[in-house]
Amino acid sequence: MIDGENYNLKIQLAQELEKSAKFQRHNQELYDYLIATIFWLMRYAKEHNINPPNKDRLWESINQIHSLMDKTEGVMFLPTESQQRNKTTGEPTESKNITIDTVF
Repeated sequence: MIDGENYNLKIQLAQELEKSAKFQRHNQELYDYLIATIFWLMRYAKEHNINPPNKDRLWESINQIHSLMDKTEGVMFLPTESQQRNKTTGEPTESKNITIDTVF
């Protein structure tokens, strides 16, 4: 039997875990939007013959973003909303492996 103190501690831990999972989902969404935005900008620039300043820095930023996300991978075990959708539809989850040379 769980006494009141242990029960309250378990409730608090569950609440903190849920907050952490929500934070992870938000980070994943920000990651997805940021990467998509950078790729959109670079594709737009290429299609309109625009040479953006610090283009190399943008590509370095993508690598840094990937590195940061890789460091957090496996920290939380709850899937993101898009990963949950993919699992129910049977479609593969999106990959973070991107070959920049083939895109631009």
